Amino acid sequence: MLLVDRSGVHHPPVKWCSCLNAACSDVQLLSNGLYPASQKKPQTAFTFALLDDFLINNKECKTPAMTFYSKIQRVTNSAFPHKVPNRYQEFMRVSQQLRYLKYMWSLALFCLAFPQLGINVLLDWKQDPLRQYHLRTFVMDRNFNTECMKSKNTHDDVPFADGTAFLTANQPYMEHLKIAKKKSSGRVLESPYLQVPSGVSMYKGIGLFHVHGHQDICFPRYAPNFIPGAGQVDGGISETLWAPLNEVSQSTRAMRKSHKQEILDNHMGDSN
Repeated sequence: MLLVDRSGVHHPPVKWCSCLNAACSDVQLLSNGLYPASQKKPQTAFTFALLDDFLINNKECKTPAMTFYSKIQRVTNSAFPHKVPNRYQEFMRVSQQLRYLKYMWSLALFCLAFPQLGINVLLDWKQDPLRQYHLRTFVMDRNFNTECMKSKNTHDDVPFADGTAFLTANQPYMEHLKIAKKKSSGRVLESPYLQVPSGVSMYKGIGLFHVHGHQDICFPRYAPNFIPGAGQVDGGISETLWAPLNEVSQSTRAMRKSHKQEILDNHMGDSN
């Protein structure tokens, strides 16, 4: 058995319990604080201490999985780290599984400032004469740093939490793109994937980060300063949230799409 721990990579002898009602090998490992790299005849296992340490390092220090495992190789053999068995692929797969198992109960945490009925907004808010105080603001922008390389083996891309947190589900999004590319107008009203509730009043605006780069007439028309209920906001909050997210997005560029999405969802939830 090859065992990977924070203290290094070890090769301890393992004798499986063969009692009449003994659990299968992977369950025996789990009951002893070891996460198997496979379910059938596991030959490699990772300690939960190691995996928890990596998840915290990835979230707080934005440490990529490859860098973290390289550190373990160097801890094992500082003179010849390249001679330590490479279990990077297994480490990536196991860390993805554990991340989902640890955070599946809280896949998406709402922003505390976002209006939510029964939490920070009264249920009878429509009776408030100052209804502009209950205005919801949505920011639309694009992050050019969060890129994703095209995967060669898309059939191996198995999502654990597709569309259950902040990023949309892949299949309906791709279907929406097919429709959006064919239509130059009416993309929302004629799309089966986008809906605007009836009776909703929409105010278009341009964030203060960008409105000064437009024509002078755009400032009094679209600046948030002049939209009733918008308050004194810059209108570009997504860009300030991208700064810490971009630190981890560099290491997700070559990942499979689903794994990248789950990591970004996890970091967005932590930011909230």
